Amino acid sequence: MTSRTLRVVLAALTAASVTAAAGGCTSVLPGEQPAAAATIPAATVSAATIPAATVSAATVPAVADVRTPVRILPLGDSITYGLGSERLGSYRVELARRLASAGIAVDLVGSHASGPRGADQDNEGHSGWRIDQIAERAPGWIAAYQPDVVLLHIGTNDMRSDEKAAGAPVRLGALIDQLLIASPDVRILVAKIVGAKDTRVGGVYQQRIDAYNASVPAVVASRGARVRLVDQTGVDGTDLLDMLHPNEFGYSKMAWNWYRALQPVLRRGEPAWPMADNPFRATRKYLRSAGDVGRWWHLRTFTVRKAGKPVQVRGWQTRRTFVERYRVEASGRSVVRTRAVTRWSSA
Repeated sequence: MTSRTLRVVLAALTAASVTAAAGGCTSVLPGEQPAAAATIPAATVSAATIPAATVSAATVPAVADVRTPVRILPLGDSITYGLGSERLGSYRVELARRLASAGIAVDLVGSHASGPRGADQDNEGHSGWRIDQIAERAPGWIAAYQPDVVLLHIGTNDMRSDEKAAGAPVRLGALIDQLLIASPDVRILVAKIVGAKDTRVGGVYQQRIDAYNASVPAVVASRGARVRLVDQTGVDGTDLLDMLHPNEFGYSKMAWNWYRALQPVLRRGEPAWPMADNPFRATRKYLRSAGDVGRWWHLRTFTVRKAGKPVQVRGWQTRRTFVERYRVEASGRSVVRTRAVTRWSSA
């Protein structure tokens, strides 16, 4: 039996065991509204409670062993596929551009294709999928595409219910173990996932995301040197097109985070990678949100009232036109008229 065949057999056995372990979870249909809860149970997970893959520093290949071009597998749900970006490019197009500027030849791999014409469209972004659904297919994708690096952003769809959210960190750890067993050389970058706009449900979704993200570092730390943490929680608020999906600017921030995290993994010495155009330092950005036309937003200092007192804050605002009603005296009587007024707005 060849070493590659042995890896595939081990991966298949791991997938079967994880799928069986997850069988007790009830499924949540796409679009199902999360039940309101007075108390959101945090996922209580520590490094001690998550079985770790046996990976020592001695088994980690040297950076120089990475192939050219580097094979990168973007793995996850609709955010990896690119929903929310105008041409379904996700973070992938911007990331590929940045890596090219650093002199890194990249081949994105995967069975799905999405993104603008002319770009490398390959990915494994599956809209609506949970961690367990990705785990069922992951060993096969690793065997088929043999990536050097996996960019894993997964867990958003597990946040639809308290039950699924509570078990998500354990399922994430099992998925990472599958990937490590399926390939002896793969490096895995695991994301703390992006935020949510969920004012419709009183913040419950975001609370679940926060609890999940708080558990991810322990999951990653227990998996050895081939697994690294990437914090994507800075993509939030005005960076989102709708409740869950980043807009173009949000995806550019995700690309920046992956790019910075890849530098110590792929760097081959000098020169240092270009660090210009950091979106986190932008003072203005062009955003499009669901049901709204695109507009420029500016990072400004403005005054708000807190506890009845004026307080200066710094945040993102855009200029919007409102219809204002006002009274005037006409022909000896008071009448109401309207006029268009443009003001800075935070919403």
